Amino acid sequence: MKRPPPSAACFLLALFLLAGCGAVSPSDGAGDLSTDHYVTLAWKASDDAAHYNIYRSSISGGYYGLIGSTVDPAFTDNDVDPGATYYYVCTAVDSAGRESAHSNEARATIP
Repeated sequence: MKRPPPSAACFLLALFLLAGCGAVSPSDGAGDLSTDHYVTLAWKASDDAAHYNIYRSSISGGYYGLIGSTVDPAFTDNDVDPGATYYYVCTAVDSAGRESAHSNEARATIP
């Protein structure tokens, strides 16, 4: 028997793709310039959510893997590769552990 989803769903309202500033890396002594990349996701909070699960895939429409959970209606993915495209969805989880259906999908291409 399939569990009913919580009454509140998680909808990605905004997707921000931000590239961090360059930083000098002294690891090899040459002072190479490295740039940190990350994706920040934000969505409208759900009144019934105890927390949110964030999922990512490298292909649109499926095969999402859980990459994190948060109690805040925002999440930053720091584990991204330059030139890659990622697809994100989130879910709301209520205090009983019931998880909503996936949100709409958000796409991010890393510079």
